[in-house]
Amino acid sequence: MHFIGDLSDQDVAVLGRAALTATWLLEFGCGGSTQVLANYSRPQTYFFSVDTEQAWIDRTRENCRRLGIRRQFGVNYLLWDATQPPPIPRRAFDLIFIDGLRDLRLPFARAAWGNLADGGTLYWHDCRREKDLREIGMFVQEHVAAVQSLQVAVEESNLAAITKRTYLPLQDWHQGKELWELGAAPPPAELPWPLP
Repeated sequence: MHFIGDLSDQDVAVLGRAALTATWLLEFGCGGSTQVLANYSRPQTYFFSVDTEQAWIDRTRENCRRLGIRRQFGVNYLLWDATQPPPIPRRAFDLIFIDGLRDLRLPFARAAWGNLADGGTLYWHDCRREKDLREIGMFVQEHVAAVQSLQVAVEESNLAAITKRTYLPLQDWHQGKELWELGAAPPPAELPWPLP
């Protein structure tokens, strides 16, 4: 497809495939990704695109119109005053894409995570850039009990994919064990259980 924006061919392929099956889609940072997601998403997909600048929303609408993107009127644009919490609809999104202002990506991801459905995927653009990769690592560390998987540079793209699972409480399986039981010290001469 033709689009106007800063995405690689690999980014477009990954986002396009993800959009094909999305029912609830949330994006932070409209532009080329909005065009791709709108082009590939189904007519019954609920699509919300959040941006901090009205100029980006207007430019994206105009580019969608110029390119003849069929779902251009199905995109719900939301303007975010970054001094307030992001305007995230209270829904269970199965796809979230993050590509807005760099300093707001992590705060947006944190705010949106609670609205990502179990089994849903959060895609983070520019994962090959040091700051974004560091923030992705921080984000995963904060939410590790609900992260099913993390892929970086999915299919050689610039996207990281974080898939959510039902919260799994972390257990300290070291608790109550002697160092030798963990392999960190020699075992006692006589083991406390019978050998086979």
